[in-house]
Amino acid sequence: MPKLNVVALLLLSLTHAAPVLADPERLSTDSNKVGKARLTYLLWDVYDAVLYAPNGKWAEDKPFALELTYLRDLKGRDIAERSAKEMRKQGLKDEDKLAEWQSTMTAIFPDVSDGDTLTGEVNADRHTRFFFLMARL
Repeated sequence: MPKLNVVALLLLSLTHAAPVLADPERLSTDSNKVGKARLTYLLWDVYDAVLYAPNGKWAEDKPFALELTYLRDLKGRDIAERSAKEMRKQGLKDEDKLAEWQSTMTAIFPDVSDGDTLTGEVNADRHTRFFFLMARL
């Protein structure tokens, strides 16, 4: 995956974010897998990430999607908080914008369980949609 913080890019147009939805129609872009990785924190596997982009080639100014399949139970508010911290680490300094994004993420990110998937998609108009697929009911 690119070194660039893709999570931050997902949130660049978060003010246009749709609520998290169950059972998404897959990506609206004609996308292919760019790459995948697993996030491990200390000894715990947190999620598997897959990045999708048109023709399997990621570009900052093109549509893309980031799919996270969680490997443990997490609260949505904790995901939102950690996402904001990671954006700060990546150099985003606008605290007002970060606070706005964190508030929006806290409102829309669900609690997740092992096997659940959250997908964030940025379309050609730079609007972001989030999808939630539960592994089990």
